[in-house]
Amino acid sequence: MRNKIIVSEKEFRQNQTEELGPAVQPYYVQLYESIGEEEESLGSGFLLEYAGVNYVFTAGHVAVSTIGKVYGPRNKFEIINIGSTTPPFGFHTEGVRNFTDKDSAIIPISVEAAKIIKEEHRFYCPSPVEFTHVNYPGRQFLVSGASFKSTKKNWNSNDIEAELQNIRTMEVTDTIYEKLKLDKAEFIVVKFERDKMFSSKKDKRIYLKSLNGMSGSPIWVIMNKLTGMITIDNLKICGILAYYHESEKVLIGNRINILKPILDAFNES
Repeated sequence: MRNKIIVSEKEFRQNQTEELGPAVQPYYVQLYESIGEEEESLGSGFLLEYAGVNYVFTAGHVAVSTIGKVYGPRNKFEIINIGSTTPPFGFHTEGVRNFTDKDSAIIPISVEAAKIIKEEHRFYCPSPVEFTHVNYPGRQFLVSGASFKSTKKNWNSNDIEAELQNIRTMEVTDTIYEKLKLDKAEFIVVKFERDKMFSSKKDKRIYLKSLNGMSGSPIWVIMNKLTGMITIDNLKICGILAYYHESEKVLIGNRINILKPILDAFNES
C-alpha cells in the first residue's frame, strides 16, 4: 500500500515526516457494504479492541446497518467479513448533516471475524486511543485515510489498491472554535487549506483533489517531539474525521472520548 504525506507547514517536511505513514497504516480500514455480488465503498475507519470486544470506529454518516466488510492494509488490501449482527451505535445524523452535529459511531465485530482478522490476515492492530479529554496545545496532528479517488478495486484478484493520504497539520486556535460554535471537549478542528498544502518530499505546493471517502478516518495526535525512529508510541488516536469545512479551511472531527460512555454502556448490557 502506498503512502502519500501532505503537510500544512513547509517545515514539517523535515523531522521524520515520511515515517509517519507506515507507522499508522496497520490501524486503518476501509468500510464496504455488499450490493448483490459487488461491494460499494462507504468510507474509512479503524479497529479497536476494548474490554475484550472488537470494534470498527467510523463517522456516524458512514455507519449504515448494511456494512458487512472491511479491507485492511498489508501489502494490499484484504477483504474481511466482520460478521456483525449488532447495528452500529453512537451518534448518527439523519438527512442533511451539519458540521456542528456529533457524527461518530461504533460497529461491533463478531468473535469469529476478529479471530480470522488476527490469526489469518494478521493486519489487525488494536489502535492506541486517547479516551480521556486532553488539550494538546502546540501539538501536531495526522489525519490518515484513503479517498475514493485514491482507491481502485481489482475485480480479478478481489483486492484493493489504495494510497493512504496522511495530512500532517496543526490544531486551530480557540478563536476558530468559538467562531464555529464547537465545544473543544467534543470536537477536534485542524487546519486544512486544500490549495496551500506542501508535498513532504519537494518544496512545492500540492493540491489534494478529493476527501470523499476519508470520513471516519482516525485523527492522530503526535504525542511528543519526534526524535529518532517513529513508533506507534509517538501517536494516539484522539478523534474521528467527520467534516471538511471548505470556507473555514479546516477538517472537523469528533473527539473519541464522547463515545466512551456509550461504549461502556454497550459492554455492560
